[in-house]
Amino acid sequence: MDESNLFRKDRLRHFRGINRVYGEKTILEARFLLNAPIAVKSDTKDTTTTIANLNKGNVYTTKTLITTSVNEQWHQVLVNGKIGYIKLGQPTSPITYEPIEKSFVRATEKTSLRSYVGDAYQTVASIPVNTVLPVTGKIGSWYEVSYEGKTLYAYNGTMVMTSAKLNVYNSIATPYTFDSFISAQMKLNPPPQTDLYASKLMYVSASYVRLGGSLDPVNGTIANITATTPLNIRSGAATDKHIYGQFKPGSMIRVYQNVNGFYTTYPRVYASTTNLKAYTSSNPYGYSTIYWLNALEADVRNAADPLKVDSQSSAYFQFLDLSKSTGASAATLNNILATKGIFGKCTTGSCGQAFIDAGAKYSVNEAYLISHALLETGNGTSKLATGVIWNGRTVYNMYGIGAYDYDAINTGAAYAYSKGWFTPEAAIVGGAEFISTTYIHNAYDQNTLYKMRWSPMRPGVHQYATDMGWAVKQTTQIYKLYKQMDSYTAVFDIPVFTR
Repeated sequence: MDESNLFRKDRLRHFRGINRVYGEKTILEARFLLNAPIAVKSDTKDTTTTIANLNKGNVYTTKTLITTSVNEQWHQVLVNGKIGYIKLGQPTSPITYEPIEKSFVRATEKTSLRSYVGDAYQTVASIPVNTVLPVTGKIGSWYEVSYEGKTLYAYNGTMVMTSAKLNVYNSIATPYTFDSFISAQMKLNPPPQTDLYASKLMYVSASYVRLGGSLDPVNGTIANITATTPLNIRSGAATDKHIYGQFKPGSMIRVYQNVNGFYTTYPRVYASTTNLKAYTSSNPYGYSTIYWLNALEADVRNAADPLKVDSQSSAYFQFLDLSKSTGASAATLNNILATKGIFGKCTTGSCGQAFIDAGAKYSVNEAYLISHALLETGNGTSKLATGVIWNGRTVYNMYGIGAYDYDAINTGAAYAYSKGWFTPEAAIVGGAEFISTTYIHNAYDQNTLYKMRWSPMRPGVHQYATDMGWAVKQTTQIYKLYKQMDSYTAVFDIPVFTR
């Protein structure tokens, strides 16, 4: 709206009106706090229409003072896009604007952002609890904030000064001791797995191994498993030692020394007696490594213990509450997504606002949605992400939902068509419902990656992975996204065990 043109037209109307303007002058911008309710009139006359009522505590700004032919003085104001007039002599007090530099405020509850200072001004946006915004000034009891490229105003009763990057920590009591929790994990079938032992020296019973030559403690000796059932691979030279995994009957392995009736070895299976290099696409007859093995209890304790996770590390984001918003603006998310394939090319530009809308509608953290989408679409470059023609319509699938490995493109496109995902935004928002109900807002109350992996309230029930490092491995992308944000809110739910 061109306020100067509106003012010019209005002045002409006054000069032609019944209550002629005697004098009008431009004054320095002034702000006034209302000490009682005041009516805003459509003209400089008490009997004209009231266009707005400003309650006590509201503020108006003016740059124009009008004196009428009957020697009344009025301020010309703009309220909710309409020009109006406030008669002087009513209960108001001058109020100053206090500039605030390089600071931020956080919402302590759901907060309305208004076009100006006071509840009579229209609500432009509403922000959820813990949203962090840049603050540029203060007028009375209201903060002037920046939101989505707009200057808006928030009541300070629901806002507190904060840092640009806010971390909120919630302690969540569990019904288990840490020892009983770990015991429950170790009893699962399979127990927690790890890929950290590929180069670890292990032991197998010599009674079930036939050597192919004399023992070579340096280079090793090819040998065959003679057991008719899987042979345990242990952590030491005794039958009561931890079982990492098993070699299948007839497997060819490499052993090094005999220790109390056990051969030392590595979790490797050979396809040839002469090819002693690891398998690769160019060396198809090399040995294969058994990567996934049963984790030692001590390692499981370290991986599952919240007290051993550095709060400054990316690993700490396994406790991030995935049902809470980042509070990041669309502009911030757009900057992150600008180079991420289709996510920099939504219908209205980059897809930041679509992820915000999706998160708000289904109570899912935007960074989690973005991380999930980037993983499933190869950073926004997959065919399903960039658009597939199905039944004559271009459809989009941003999270790989309904895309089965045997025919991912067609099954994913058919699913997208059935859901009406005909724009990138529709696929982002629509797919978020699946993410929300499947992973977060389900019957198992698993709103963090840690809870998805370890299920601390019900150990062994609905755990998403056997890899003891799964939760930490999921945090890398989310952590990187947070680090790219100028301001954010991160809410952490940390389980607490009785010790």
